[in-house]
Amino acid sequence: MMPEYFLYLTLVLAWALNIYFFCRFAARWHKSEPAPAKAWGALAAVCLPALAVAFFLAARGGSGSDQDLLCLGAKFLRSGLKRVFELREVAPLLTDQLTDALSGYSLRALLWKNRLLFSASAFLFFSGLRRLGAGLAVSFLASAFLFWNFLAPLNANTFSTTAPNLFIWLLALTALFDAHMSAEIGGRQLAWILASALLTACGRPEFLPVNLALLALSAAARPAAWKKCLSAPAARWLLPAAACVAAAWTPHFLGTAGAGSAPAPWVFPLKGLFYRAGAAQAPVAYPLQFMRHQLYFFLPFAYLFALAAAGLLAMTAGKPERWRRRAAGAAALLTAGYAWLNFSAALRLNAARSPGDLELEFLSGAQRAWVTGCSIYSSDEQPARAAVLKKYFAFTDLCGNCADACRPAPENCVLEYRPPSGTSPAPALAKMDAKAILGVKAACPGAGKPGPAPRAAAPEKPTTGYGESYDPWRDIGADIRSARAAAKASGRRVLVLVGGDWCSWCATMEGLFGKNPDLKAFLGANFIKVKAYYNPSEMPLPAALAGYPAMPGYPHIYVLNADGTVFESRDTTTLENGSGGYDREKFLAFLKKAAPPAK
Repeated sequence: MMPEYFLYLTLVLAWALNIYFFCRFAARWHKSEPAPAKAWGALAAVCLPALAVAFFLAARGGSGSDQDLLCLGAKFLRSGLKRVFELREVAPLLTDQLTDALSGYSLRALLWKNRLLFSASAFLFFSGLRRLGAGLAVSFLASAFLFWNFLAPLNANTFSTTAPNLFIWLLALTALFDAHMSAEIGGRQLAWILASALLTACGRPEFLPVNLALLALSAAARPAAWKKCLSAPAARWLLPAAACVAAAWTPHFLGTAGAGSAPAPWVFPLKGLFYRAGAAQAPVAYPLQFMRHQLYFFLPFAYLFALAAAGLLAMTAGKPERWRRRAAGAAALLTAGYAWLNFSAALRLNAARSPGDLELEFLSGAQRAWVTGCSIYSSDEQPARAAVLKKYFAFTDLCGNCADACRPAPENCVLEYRPPSGTSPAPALAKMDAKAILGVKAACPGAGKPGPAPRAAAPEKPTTGYGESYDPWRDIGADIRSARAAAKASGRRVLVLVGGDWCSWCATMEGLFGKNPDLKAFLGANFIKVKAYYNPSEMPLPAALAGYPAMPGYPHIYVLNADGTVFESRDTTTLENGSGGYDREKFLAFLKKAAPPAK
């Protein structure tokens, strides 16, 4: 537990240092700004329209997977810190924790927090350009280019980690710009660079190569200043301290929490960044699933736009006044047209929402209309969803070992939460009356007093549900051991499907079995199915899968003998039909080949 507490403390310290340096930078920038009134007016002209549009947009989760539930349900400070550090984006969780503490655990407050962080990001981008020497017009146009793009207001109105991640990256870039433009580079600038680098690595580590490249360019441009900085007394303790922190965080970054885990995708950061933002992504039904990755990828182009705008402005410097007026008028018209096209596009996308978006909107509305004294009960087996309900609602476990939870009374108000399922994406809350509560109590003999331990299910009829859904909180190793026992007792093999709700091809595979009952029946007769959740972009490789052959893509299939040896490792791209689906005959041939020999 001590390593987790050390990581926790270093991350809190990094946040504290960044907020201090951010406030100090803002005060110095305001004091040194040649035209502060015009600068603040230009910044407000960028932020206010984008925020105004955000208020008319549908609230979203930010992705088409359960990653939003995982992050929302996590508590940054709790007894089980190890679970927190299993998540990939750790740094943004502190912003949620502070918002929860200040708002009394309000989901709606998280939206306000993310909108404010987007405004702070706009300030960092604008003031960073001014710190680099850009003019007011260039800084305004580049800021409008970034924050009036339809991706910005869409991401500003989400429950996801996009806003804090963008804020963190701009903090790191501003720290570099501030150091580069300082007359002397001292310990303060070095401390800010190191602290912001830790936050970046704990949020989106694939951003680090950009920061390192800019740092290298600054060192090449000002070698004497950086040499003096690194030989100063402050660097003699800052650099060793940073090395110790980096050594402590390295196992988390590399995904070596489990023995034998492969390095996480951030080891190939540029490939990961382009993969997430580019057209190589597999097509999904939800068009905005990767909108946060696309916004991250858009940020470097905003800086290039500022450079191009500065060049065009320089070209008009020697022109007659009428030419400059015409250029300014054309820029104003183009900027207004850009804003209209992007804002109208963002509003038209209100109808494009995933089931996760609708669920989070429902939960936020239910929380605001909540009746004091009511509590929620849910029989859903998704731990990530249960964690969100327990965090933001009065949650009661009717099957717990507690008499009060199951004792019906006239004043009791227990609501049953019914999550989205099937083709209906809309969740629901239904009032549970005394009869329903008594029914739950009768089904749970342990409620109220300790009862006999439930009998274990027969191996040939597993009831643990490990083959029903991709559950990120399940113990994959325990599930595979249970499936092996069931396979040994029934003369079958174990078929492990590695993937998750984030994987569109996983849903395509489920559709194949749903449309072909004979295929599903053959699978059930010859295999014990285990669904193993793994998202390579968000978590290290589970230790239970570390000894298996490498997975080139997802979903991936492992066929195991009852003794645990790998009978076959199958790349599912070999089972595709070439037109966006899986080939039934190829799949059936694969299953027949992998099935146990007939007795």
